[in-house]
Amino acid sequence: MLSMQEINAIGNILDSTVGRGGDGSRSVTAAISGDVLTLKFATIVNFASETSLRQQADRLTEESIAVLSDRISSLKKEFKDLTGNTLLLKEISNRDSIEIISATANSLRKIAYYRRNAQLQISN
Repeated sequence: MLSMQEINAIGNILDSTVGRGGDGSRSVTAAISGDVLTLKFATIVNFASETSLRQQADRLTEESIAVLSDRISSLKKEFKDLTGNTLLLKEISNRDSIEIISATANSLRKIAYYRRNAQLQISN
């Protein structure tokens, strides 16, 4: 079980308040519930047509996994630097979804939210 100082360290590292959470086109947010860390990747994407949907979705899958992997790596490194302890994270689930938010019959373009949620078991 993590101490309060370790939980605060994780919170400070993953702080996504104004100016710290994303690059404007995508974001990574985090929540801790008990010993489960949930990382949420989100971006808005424009799909050009039905035929490109699968290709774009595959690229988004790769991008979201890479972004979350980088975030986890930096979390572990910064946690070690701040506390001197090693943070162990075991993946519980990792799912993505696409939600179309705008589409018309007159245009091939569709606007959608792409989201990936990763849940990780925390131990040290």
